[in-house]
Amino acid sequence: MMAYPNRSHGIYEGPGTSRHLRELLTNYLYEHLEAGGRVGIEKPKG
Repeated sequence: MMAYPNRSHGIYEGPGTSRHLRELLTNYLYEHLEAGGRVGIEKPKG
């Protein structure tokens, strides 16, 4: 959870709020997911 003081539920309020949230999400993915694709998963036929 990320609280943004003096704002409603919209992330579009305040300069840089949307960008900050996207950067938090991107950093989380870089820190918690391994690089590369899945190994051993077959593509569906057809």
